[in-house]
Amino acid sequence: LERRPAPRGGPMKVLVTGASGYLGQHLVLALHAAGHEVHAAFGTFQPFAAHAHPFPIYALDTSSIPAVHKLLTTTSPDVVVHCAAISSPAACERDADRARSVNCPAALIEALPAGAGLIFFS
Repeated sequence: LERRPAPRGGPMKVLVTGASGYLGQHLVLALHAAGHEVHAAFGTFQPFAAHAHPFPIYALDTSSIPAVHKLLTTTSPDVVVHCAAISSPAACERDADRARSVNCPAALIEALPAGAGLIFFS
């Protein structure tokens, strides 16, 4: 990760969705080690919440527009890194609407604070 000054001149405040997944778990630790203020959001993987973390964690249903807006208002990140995904084709077929709202996060994009960046992994 390239470390560059945040718009406010200090470490960046980064919200990572999908923080309990393989990529998300490694990313939040790397961002924290680099001195950034990390906020980690996870979905249904409850064991993630059972472990101690050196940053705040949030249970988040990315398909819930009110929950997404509340989290982005609360954390006011400089950048959101969207790692959350429903990657199983069978799960996507079982609940296409939920898969679409997680994998194509319109609520997250609409709730971004002014000037905040979005990094979207797909």
